[in-house]
Amino acid sequence: MTAQTVAALPKRRFGMSRLAWREARWGYIFLAPWVIGFLAFTLIPMVATFVFTLTNVNLNQEEPLRFVGLDNWQRLLGDQQTWESFAVTLKFGALALPVAVILPFA
Repeated sequence: MTAQTVAALPKRRFGMSRLAWREARWGYIFLAPWVIGFLAFTLIPMVATFVFTLTNVNLNQEEPLRFVGLDNWQRLLGDQQTWESFAVTLKFGALALPVAVILPFA
């Protein structure tokens, strides 16, 4: 028997090639305006609004913010007018949605 040597396989480089990085960079550049807009106009205001619901924020007075926890939510959910407003909104949606869907086909 003769022993044969096997040629060493070239080392495989992990990661992306230069061309792949260039294409990915352009993808990020084109995606950046949407991400910046989403953060500035949607995500950050939503998070700030939720944080404000946990404080005693009052736009009419200049008192410092104080953490009140879930007291505002408890007051909101315990108020009868909240549930009446919610019922009116559901009724309006139940009536307006079929009209908005069917009317364009007429």
